[in-house]
Parts: sequence; C-alpha cells; structure tokens
Amino acid sequence: KYIGGGVLNAGCVQEEIRFVLCPELLVSLLFMECMDMNESILIRGSKRFSNYKGYASSFQWAGHYEDQTNTEVIKINGIEYERILTDVVAIDALYYEDKMTQFKKECILREIVKSYSGFTACMKSNDPEIIATGNWGCEMAYYTFNNNETSNKLFQLIEILQKDYNTIDRIYNEIVNFSSLISNGKIKDQSILNYFKR
Repeated sequence: KYIGGGVLNAGCVQEEIRFVLCPELLVSLLFMECMDMNESILIRGSKRFSNYKGYASSFQWAGHYEDQTNTEVIKINGIEYERILTDVVAIDALYYEDKMTQFKKECILREIVKSYSGFTACMKSNDPEIIATGNWGCEMAYYTFNNNETSNKLFQLIEILQKDYNTIDRIYNEIVNFSSLISNGKIKDQSILNYFKR
C-alpha cells in the first residue's frame, strides 16, 4: 500500500531495486499516501543512474548506468525542462496466506480495478505500452528471475489461454468458476494451470 516497499529498510526485490537504481523515486516516499483499493501512483521522468546484478540477498551495485532513454521538453511556469520518457507505476498487490483466496470474485475484481488504474495512467498514445513486471502486467516483459519452473508453467498457461480461452471475459469467468469449485470442495487440485489444461 505504501510506495517504495522496504527500500529504506531491509527490502531488496523488484520495487526496492527500481528505487535504488532511480534515486529520484525516493522523493515519492515523502509525499505519497497509502494507496486505496482503487488507486495507483504514476511517476513520470525518473532517470536511472546505476547498474546492478543479483536479486534480494545477492543484489549488488554494478557501476554507473548512462540512461539513453528518449526525452521530451515540457514547460512549467514558462520555463522549459527536459524530462526523460520513463513512467513508473506503483500498484500494490495483496498478500494472501491462503493462495486460493486470490481467485475469489471480489479479489479478482480488486486486481482488475487496480491494474486498470495503474496501466491506463501511463498510456501516452494509442500505441501499446510495454510493461516490465513481475506479478502484474498486460502486454509485458515478465521477469521470472531465472526460475525455470515458473517460466515453463507460464509458457504452458499462455499456450492454453491463446488456443482455448481467447477473450478476457472467458478467462475471467473460468477463474471465477475455478474459485467456486475450490470453495465448494468440488476439486482438490489447487493448480490453476491444471484446471485450464483439463
């Protein structure tokens, strides 16, 4: 719910890494309130200054980064500024102790609203945006951080969805149905991949 995650504490995963690579993002910790269920935060124009290697406990600074991202000129109070064309969107995901809770209809709707809020905030044109993410996204580069099992399952699921469930409403309805079957004890296998494979 709070932007920056654990960047000023012990955290060092996706959000925290982004904040240390682009230290201008740290200013948002002073001004951004806790996000509500239908809110996201958009930060436009943050520059990357550092390279890195590793992730979490293996994270290390790997030298200076020369950000070659395109820029635009904006005018504020009659003064022109050059701003880098990078958007960082913060949308918080919920943590579920019981992973099956995330498939309940109200939880899915919350995630859809949150995703819509965040991803539409950064749309600059009719061109599709590329979203670099871990567990969020639309047209995206999804990073599994060398987890081969997750990569393989994701590719299997994408193949199935593209072949047999080619609309968002079909996918949504199947996820809601999956949740209902689990809740009513009609299926025991709690793998959504296996559900879609049937």
